[in-house]
Amino acid sequence: MQKSASKLFRWCLGSLPLVLTLSGCAAPAAFADWERGADLAPGKSFAVTASKQLPKDLSERQKTLVSLVSSTVERELTQKGYTKAPADVAELVVNFYVVAQTRQKVTVQSKDCYSADRGELPPGASWDSTVIACEEALISDYDERTLIIDVYAAASKQLVWHGWKSREALAPDAPELPGIVEQATVDILSNFPPG
Repeated sequence: MQKSASKLFRWCLGSLPLVLTLSGCAAPAAFADWERGADLAPGKSFAVTASKQLPKDLSERQKTLVSLVSSTVERELTQKGYTKAPADVAELVVNFYVVAQTRQKVTVQSKDCYSADRGELPPGASWDSTVIACEEALISDYDERTLIIDVYAAASKQLVWHGWKSREALAPDAPELPGIVEQATVDILSNFPPG
């Protein structure tokens, strides 16, 4: 999985702005990939550590959201039967980060078009009365944030599980942001351990 994950997320590398702004109309699915044969059974110890992809200088709002993700990861893994331990003795090491990127979406809208718009006129029709159905495609940009949670085997330092969820961005100061970030963390970890 390490090779495929590095190819899949090559665009993640570099300096990343941390603005945990996950939102959206419909709740998109969370996804995961894992190393086949890795022992991720409950009962193992874990530690949540800071990811190297997190920027060094965080705003107070960002620090609060990072703390929220960290405490949610700890709560969810503990409920699943894992034991929190110091990083130097834990069997699994968990870290997380956010990728920001601009995406495009296409919206198709129905509208009425006059035949004159197409340069056609049926026999016996006037330009003013001839309406046909047509569609218009609108392309727009939007900001997307992807929360990524990685689990490493501490002994081998190998990536063994990788989960993520993407959403359209909200304003960084949106009051509903903490709830959205917490739910995204829960949704990602619903796929852990792999079943």
